[in-house]
Amino acid sequence: MKYILSALLIVSLLAFAGCGGDDDGPSAREEFINDLAQTWWIDQSDESVSIQLDGQEVTSIFADFEITINTDLTYTTNSDILAVESFPWPQSGSFTLTGDLKELVRDDGLIINVELTDETLLSLSFIYDSGFDNAGGRQQAVLGTWLFVMKKR
Repeated sequence: MKYILSALLIVSLLAFAGCGGDDDGPSAREEFINDLAQTWWIDQSDESVSIQLDGQEVTSIFADFEITINTDLTYTTNSDILAVESFPWPQSGSFTLTGDLKELVRDDGLIINVELTDETLLSLSFIYDSGFDNAGGRQQAVLGTWLFVMKKR
């Protein structure tokens, strides 16, 4: 009887020891994508957000710009409603993330530096040059170094 109880105790301990150890939670990449997958926008009443082109403040020109990033690594923007003739963001597209999660590569090949601050601010910076043709023939107006600092909607 003593051996049967000992055997049952050992089997029970082994059964409990095997529970719950398989799930280590989301990877750093999955967490980053989940944090990134939001709608980000330019709220002109918030001084922490801005858009700069070659170091010059151009936030007011692109008022209320927003980008929605999805967990499937696609995005949509409201660039079609902006009252500007050209803009370096198409209405929609997809991207990949680099292994270090510091850059995303848009489907047109544009490499964008990405930084999340406290999960509430998103900074996107890139150099838009003549190799990209999303500006609809008005490329000169959008060529240069861009910095977008947007907040979560």
